[in-house]
Amino acid sequence: NGSTSLTTLDFPELTKLHSIGSSDWNNNSSITTLLFPKVVSAEYISIDRVGVINMDFSSLETLNSIWIYQIPLNILSLPNLKHINNLEFNSNQSLTEINLPKLENVGNGNLNSHSNFNIQNNNVLTNLDLASLSKIFGWLEITNNNLLDVSAINNCDFFVYKNNGYKCEFVEVNIYGNSNNNYCFQDSAKIQQPTLLTTVAFDVTQTTATSGGSVNSPQGTIMKRKGVCWSTSQNPTVDDNISDNGFGNDDFNSYIYGLLPNTTYHYRAYAEDCNGIYYGNEMSFTTPQ
Repeated sequence: NGSTSLTTLDFPELTKLHSIGSSDWNNNSSITTLLFPKVVSAEYISIDRVGVINMDFSSLETLNSIWIYQIPLNILSLPNLKHINNLEFNSNQSLTEINLPKLENVGNGNLNSHSNFNIQNNNVLTNLDLASLSKIFGWLEITNNNLLDVSAINNCDFFVYKNNGYKCEFVEVNIYGNSNNNYCFQDSAKIQQPTLLTTVAFDVTQTTATSGGSVNSPQGTIMKRKGVCWSTSQNPTVDDNISDNGFGNDDFNSYIYGLLPNTTYHYRAYAEDCNGIYYGNEMSFTTPQ
């Protein structure tokens, strides 16, 4: 506390950090460098109105919240960050680049959580790298960054969703006051629907069998229900006979019952999320006499 000659905080072997904020070093106004090169996870980083011009969080992968406000940093780079819940970079008048090349999602779609992605009032910001981003749950704001061409963001394939627990409904993004406010993301035509794979039936008897399936949901939607449907006719649906294997996206086994001997049945996996019902590949078996 109060050591005006201290310029660097260097923790070369630290791997986990709860929080660090500019208030933590109190009157050490000469600190310009923060070095945490091996920290993989952290809860909070809050750097507010101090003279930091160099930060190294190059191993950081998961972070709850980061707040960078009115500091003279030129390049903000978190090269391995994959997940964060809240991010705000505001009023940093020397900041020219924000590099988040491996960031995959912001927030988690939990109904009770709150997430934000705010980049605003950074007057010389020209580059924003979000190459791996696929989902933001909550709120996106990119505003009043005078030199930022939003149309140059090198990723057209991410979506901003409401934090409604089912991860389907789009949120209106808030983008204005930049050098170009056009953007290519939030295009519903690019949504990838879930795909299902039906398990080959086994333990087939005169009256029962077992099948199941697996779910792949590229957009991360959560299945409200899933199971197997079957019928003596082709293309069985949920209006025919079904098993109920609950919610979620985990693999499942389904009990097929009420069958007749020496009869051919068609079956396939099904699942439903908030966008609709999906079916897997159709298969068939014949019960023994």
